[in-house]
Amino acid sequence: MYENFIFNKKNNAIFAYVPKVACTNWKSLLRYMNGADDWLENKLAHDRDRSGLTYLKPEFDKPNFGLPDGARRYAMVRNPYERTLSAYLNKIEQRLPPKPDGTGDYWDTVIRQIDTYRQNELDTDKYPSIDLEVFLLWIKHSNDWSTADEHWAPQSLMLRQPEVPFDFIGRFENLSEDAPKILEAMGCDQSFPSQKDVKFAPTNANVRLARYMTPAVEALIENIFALDFANFGYPARSGQDMGVRADIAHLQTQLIRNKYTRFTSVAKNWDEEALVINHFDTPERIQPQDFKSFIKRSSYLGDVIQSLHERTQAAPLQVFDLGAYMGQFAVATHLAAQMQDIPVDITCIEANAAIAGNLTANLDLYGATGHVIAAAASHQNGTASFVFHPSRMAGGRIIDPKNETTPDDFTTIDVDTLDIRSLINVSTLPAIIKLDINGLELNTMRILSDNEGWSSSIFIVNLKSWQLDRDVAGKSFRTWLEENFRIIPTGSALLLRGQTSLDPVEDALSFEGDSRWFILDPLALPGEISFTPAD
Repeated sequence: MYENFIFNKKNNAIFAYVPKVACTNWKSLLRYMNGADDWLENKLAHDRDRSGLTYLKPEFDKPNFGLPDGARRYAMVRNPYERTLSAYLNKIEQRLPPKPDGTGDYWDTVIRQIDTYRQNELDTDKYPSIDLEVFLLWIKHSNDWSTADEHWAPQSLMLRQPEVPFDFIGRFENLSEDAPKILEAMGCDQSFPSQKDVKFAPTNANVRLARYMTPAVEALIENIFALDFANFGYPARSGQDMGVRADIAHLQTQLIRNKYTRFTSVAKNWDEEALVINHFDTPERIQPQDFKSFIKRSSYLGDVIQSLHERTQAAPLQVFDLGAYMGQFAVATHLAAQMQDIPVDITCIEANAAIAGNLTANLDLYGATGHVIAAAASHQNGTASFVFHPSRMAGGRIIDPKNETTPDDFTTIDVDTLDIRSLINVSTLPAIIKLDINGLELNTMRILSDNEGWSSSIFIVNLKSWQLDRDVAGKSFRTWLEENFRIIPTGSALLLRGQTSLDPVEDALSFEGDSRWFILDPLALPGEISFTPAD
């Protein structure tokens, strides 16, 4: 998220700047308040290393958002139509046509991204070159990294609205009255500088607006910046009530995020149930998908739930999510069961306590009935070291004490280990047991083998190719699985989307690559399933 809150310690005041809302003028004034003699130098105003300004980033999981106690907060916003046009004119149009690849600066790279999107995704007869409509379509649909640039990011995201309260938010359209109010409140004795003073040529977007505003452009702006219209009271040219669009846009800002990786998991539902499937997009780019188009009664997950429910008539049906991470599978299971009016009770086990809060929040968002246990699945109760890399998947892994020291750039935390037999026992089986525990799947299945009723459970397992050759009671894990289970490979860890019934698939375990998901259904096979439990 954007680091755009500037703190003036002397006056204990914060101004949150928004690009294309006189931000050069405001940064210059904040430098003046810091005592800079060269405060009108516009290049220094934007140089974070040399400006002398203190930039802050609000953090929702900290008291007072991690901002200085008692600091008053101010900002200014602008009509979304004018601000969007100003950004386009200043950063895009004046640099057209695109320069050859490998030349120019950051903005030339952005323009080439836009043009690549135009050529690959749009009708080039209708859009023969970059214009404002192409620019907006690129922001909305391309998912390029620069679509989240602060110059055209929604002002609500820049100001963290409506969560972070402000003492006063002025309007660019009322600059002559609102700017002096903010300056006086912040304790600044300098009048607001003109564009000429800060040597920054205006785009005059307000007077050029009529030439650029087509119905298609207006509709795109209203869609992309719906929160800004609603939060700051700007009317839509279309006359539409922006409340519904704003509600959807606001939900996109409420996605549960891993603070280490920015991994985005589950979105709260609207209209119909929705689920985020492009997990590693930043919140600004997330496009939640209609859940019902992925999880249906005919999907793998729906079949698994229905099959076990019909066989056991358990109410509720027990589900164990071992290696739950941030709850994608648990929420998907809850919703798929809900569609079939099948009650489920979900127990999530996740070793990484750093994301346990995110997991719980995701379950709460959808009203999933269940439990969260911050522990690592194991063959005995105790403690262990858990390691993850802050810039990667924070699921992590348990460290083998016999291994060498963990690399310095990994984070290591102590975790509790839980004997899985104390959780998955006779009273809770049969069940749906999902295993994604970084290579410990075999160990856990061995542990469960002496637990009565485990062979009536359906397993959803993430297996790596190297695991299949591991020895199990004198035979390979691959052989043991093929002898005792119907094995169905699935296409997706989250959605388990595929065939319409649990039918055997020949050569299911013949795969290459790091990992693959399988449904293991032992109910179709006669006889007991057993092998030597883990030590």
